[in-house]
Amino acid sequence: MVTVLQSKFGKGLFAIHDIKSGTRILKITGQVISKSEALSLGNLECYPLQIALDKYIAPFPLSNNLWGFANHSCDPNCGIKEDKYLIAIRDIKSGEELFYDYSTTMLEKHWTMPCSCGSPICRNIVGDFDLLPIDIQQKYYKLDVILQFIKSHFFK
Repeated sequence: MVTVLQSKFGKGLFAIHDIKSGTRILKITGQVISKSEALSLGNLECYPLQIALDKYIAPFPLSNNLWGFANHSCDPNCGIKEDKYLIAIRDIKSGEELFYDYSTTMLEKHWTMPCSCGSPICRNIVGDFDLLPIDIQQKYYKLDVILQFIKSHFFK
């Protein structure tokens, strides 16, 4: 369904064929590590996915965990559902790069990165979910692509 190819961001995840909205694309797997272990990764710190306030899933080796190649966009075509599946949130054409909004998985008060996704709605910085504008938070809530530990803090 997907492959890793060169992207304007280095490497990225690309659709091999058309993918319908709602399709489960990949299962999120990897070793569960602590926040301190994630922080100790240096330049690789950006790869682990936060799944709780102090837990992350590390996608290493990347060759076994292709979800680690999914890049960020402020206008994504994918999201993470049920804390474990990368899903299409709109129809995706063959050859299109897959993106999710990293902010839907972050509530750590530590890591940010400049954004250069190029979308007309680019926020220019990727940060925690609570820093997203309310309308964007609500959009992701309706799409059900916010990790459970974040939902439990904001949507009771």
